[in-house]
Amino acid sequence: MLEGLDGIDWQDLSHAYGSATDVPHLIRSLASTHKETREQALYELYGTIWHQGTVYKATAYAVPFLIELLKDEAIEDKDQILGLLSRIATGRSGLDVHQTLSFYDGKRDTPEFKAELAEELDWVQRARKAVREGRAFYLGLLHHPNADIRMAASRVLSHFRETI
Repeated sequence: MLEGLDGIDWQDLSHAYGSATDVPHLIRSLASTHKETREQALYELYGTIWHQGTVYKATAYAVPFLIELLKDEAIEDKDQILGLLSRIATGRSGLDVHQTLSFYDGKRDTPEFKAELAEELDWVQRARKAVREGRAFYLGLLHHPNADIRMAASRVLSHFRETI
């Protein structure tokens, strides 16, 4: 499980607080048998790869591993992982969200601003696409015996009505 996680150059990827070198550990911690460890890892993933509604370069790289965890019968808190995926699917670019602030007056029309915005919007699309890749699996979860998992899967799927 989680083969390939260490094959990603996380130090060259960023999240809300800089280098994403902590992401592999956080993803592995979601597989812990200790509830507190899983809860802390989920909390930190919410704060790093999806921070207050924004996504980052590292986000799309983390998503396939989150989906992989969902596929493992031994993993607990699947509804919580699905919740994170649902939020990632609706994540936005921080710069896009904040560009109307007066702080950006005089900067919005610069090539640097436009390039940075385009890069962030690409991250958003990549993250959304990565979550969408699991849609066939989420559809199967609609028949899961756990009602919380069924509901969480339906929330993720609701972001991709065009593909169902």
